[in-house]
Amino acid sequence: MDKAPWTEPELAAAIVARGLPEPVARIATQGGGEVHPSLEFSLESVWLDPAGAAMTALREFGTAEWLPLWQSSATSTVFALPDGSFEEWNAEAEERFERWADWPALVRFVLTDLYEAEAEEDERAEVAALLLPEPLRAAALVLEPRDDEQ
Repeated sequence: MDKAPWTEPELAAAIVARGLPEPVARIATQGGGEVHPSLEFSLESVWLDPAGAAMTALREFGTAEWLPLWQSSATSTVFALPDGSFEEWNAEAEERFERWADWPALVRFVLTDLYEAEAEEDERAEVAALLLPEPLRAAALVLEPRDDEQ
């Protein structure tokens, strides 16, 4: 793959067409800080360069139907898969780090990360409101158990 399957506007449109909220398209193209200040350092925009982590993971493990939503580090990218699930792949380690069955589960993961980064509860609630419809927010704000807590 010598170029990304999409331009930034095409990626944003594909994310929204997949049924994800518009702020996710902005995260993918502009970074989490453009959506909410508490997301500035945790959800980075997707680097569509062929040598970047997202395109490397897509080339090695995925298909053009995988949509990169954000990079969680220089080497890890979260993808929306066509079956409605989500996965985080690390291009350097060449492995899947995480898998979520659906969008609310991924948002819960993000909100738990924000808690661990010492975000205020009102900030977490604001992010939940941006990413989920009202009936799903309360469940997503419940902290998920992490391996070191079980």
